[in-house]
Amino acid sequence: MQVKLFYLFLIFYFINIMFLRNLKVFRVIFFILFCYFLNNKIYAQALPNPSQLSTGQGPVGSLDPNWRVSNTLFPIGGAIPNPIGLVYTPALINNNCAPGAWVNPAALPPPLNNGNWISSNTGTVCDQEAGSRYYRLTLNLPEGCNGSNIADTYVMNLDGYVDNFIDNVFVNGNPTGITGAGFWAGVNNNIVLQGMWVPGQNFVDILVRNSGGPGGLFVVANTTLGNVSVCLTSDKTSICSGESVTLTASGAETYVWSNGLGTGNSITVNPTVTTTYSVTGTVGTVTGTAEFQVVVKPSPVVNPVFLNPICSGNNTNIPLTSNPAGAIFSWTSAGNALGHSAGTGNNITQTLTSLTPAFVNYTVNAQLNGCHNDIEKIK
Repeated sequence: MQVKLFYLFLIFYFINIMFLRNLKVFRVIFFILFCYFLNNKIYAQALPNPSQLSTGQGPVGSLDPNWRVSNTLFPIGGAIPNPIGLVYTPALINNNCAPGAWVNPAALPPPLNNGNWISSNTGTVCDQEAGSRYYRLTLNLPEGCNGSNIADTYVMNLDGYVDNFIDNVFVNGNPTGITGAGFWAGVNNNIVLQGMWVPGQNFVDILVRNSGGPGGLFVVANTTLGNVSVCLTSDKTSICSGESVTLTASGAETYVWSNGLGTGNSITVNPTVTTTYSVTGTVGTVTGTAEFQVVVKPSPVVNPVFLNPICSGNNTNIPLTSNPAGAIFSWTSAGNALGHSAGTGNNITQTLTSLTPAFVNYTVNAQLNGCHNDIEKIK
């Protein structure tokens, strides 16, 4: 907020200098905008990593980094719209709203001791309200390879308590029919969500109804994976002898490469023969493996040609062959005999003339399957 106001101040300061040149007008405009931003908070929230959703104990009155709450409080018994399209703001951490009544998160066994009671962000801590609000968790599930993705095997376990009722749980706007009640200390609620995810952005919305007094939700999100879908891609599908290729892995958190090539999501290799590389990716305690074959194409080598001198006015007859066979040849020429020139083909046939002893150098290049050889000189 402070940063936004600072930039806002600079913008209107320069507007005043360029156009208004009136300090009183500038102060009035800036005061109006300051009040607007103060009462209409704008928040940015990073999407959490799917395997690291627990927020940890936070100070009372601070904003929870993962959970958000719908701005609208819906009256009990009234129609409640679908959560998609509603406006949300970060939830407030209110661990001390009801001492002795609400369970103390810090006194719970792991992993529940890594969560917070959260409530609506309406300006003060521990607001007492009667009505229903949505509590939202947003997460990203990455794409996978070959039609597979993490969404296929991702399971979210929501463990915690509620004051007072959970009337439904939605995933991407689709109701699951899951309900539950906590009543202050209450009983632990466990919600298991799976098989309804999509690659990319996902919304989990818990509809909480409070009949009065401090109301809120205490949730720790634990996740499991049936497997990890690791993607392994390359900047090239094949290379020529002597070239290098970069392999990049995605879909996991940490990576270990085969053949002692180290860790990290990317490696650069320069194999001399066709080689298969593999990488093992890990999310939490679950692993997955991917392989990628780098095809190495041989660069053609021009076979040596041994020539005898020719007389002026005779034709050259220089056959061009390669190893492996099948290359396409081109050449350039330089020398003090007449009649030489650049060209293409499998034989250099040119009529050379000179009144004195002379020479011609032919520089030959061979191309095969996109690979070329080192330059071969024929004199």
